[in-house]
Amino acid sequence: MESSEQKQGNKFYWYPLMVGGLHILLSLALVFVVKHWIPFNTNITQTNWIEGFGSWDGQWYMNIAKEGYTTIQSTAFFPIYPLLLQIMSKVSSLTYLQSGLLISNVAFFFAIFFSYKFVEQKWGIPVAKKAIWLLAAFPTALFYHTVYTESLTLLTTVLFFYFLQKNKWYAAMISGFIATGVHDLGVVLAFPALFYLWKNKESYSRSKFIVRFLSISIIGLSLLFYMIFLYIKFGTPFAFVQAQAFWHREAVVPVLSIFYVMLKVAYKIFILGKPDWNYCFMMIVNAACTLSFVYAAVLMFRNKTISVGLKTFFGVTLLLSIVSGTGGDLQSFGRFMVVIFPGFIIMALKMKKMGFTISLISMLLLKFLLLGMFTNGFWVT
Repeated sequence: MESSEQKQGNKFYWYPLMVGGLHILLSLALVFVVKHWIPFNTNITQTNWIEGFGSWDGQWYMNIAKEGYTTIQSTAFFPIYPLLLQIMSKVSSLTYLQSGLLISNVAFFFAIFFSYKFVEQKWGIPVAKKAIWLLAAFPTALFYHTVYTESLTLLTTVLFFYFLQKNKWYAAMISGFIATGVHDLGVVLAFPALFYLWKNKESYSRSKFIVRFLSISIIGLSLLFYMIFLYIKFGTPFAFVQAQAFWHREAVVPVLSIFYVMLKVAYKIFILGKPDWNYCFMMIVNAACTLSFVYAAVLMFRNKTISVGLKTFFGVTLLLSIVSGTGGDLQSFGRFMVVIFPGFIIMALKMKKMGFTISLISMLLLKFLLLGMFTNGFWVT
């Protein structure tokens, strides 16, 4: 028999489906309108209005799906997403672009649903509603709808924690395996798996504990398989690390690098007087998104309702995401934030009604502005 609270939660499961579907439809509609009636970048030529969804990194994923890994540079893009593009294209006769658009948005749809279920079961319906709205409306959440890996990374990560919450251990490990094959930061999921296992050790027999402990290695197997492939193909298992040099990625001081870049932006705007507005705008967006998550980290580690596993995943992933910049800049920092979903939970827990409403409206406007820019060939990362 379900409790009254469970019945109430089940009744509201239509809500995340509505939120996910609404964002997908609005994103498609906005790009369609911009392409047909507000073409604010006439320097690019696209024969189809959906082509913009495959800009920038999307081209790399589609080329890998089509031709495989042909250069060291291409190995920076992990294999499961382009493999899914290839499979979807062959099975459905869709183009790689159409396949990527379908996979990303379906993954986003289910990521919203399972994020809602995960949060609702721990913190209740009001917090769950806030969390999925913040997740979907975050300025760099535009990448959920493009031929990028963010939506699939989010889905597999959320499923990992959702299955742990449901005590479905091996389903969680498989989710971690896929997450690592989509993005190398998926290996961080091994830490919350260890914390969960240790916390519940009294409920396992000795043999079951050992088997589950060893099974945590499943999370890293996809990375191991990829490294073996790279060794066979390129003669080094660390080709994906070497590939970072092509984007001039280098170590930076966390947080301090953000203020350094903001000073550089201010210098370009107020001293030189002839800034690259696209660059300056994106640096400001990346800085704001990242600082919001740094602040969320401070709040999270003071919150006793959030598990050690979630805190560890959030802290380690956040740190790894902001210790490496492209040419010393903040490129991709904001995009990295959208897959660290515990940040949206703490925001939902702490935001009051007025602050939430103002933040949500501001983020939605910025998200759709960035999506319009991205699909029209502007540098948005």
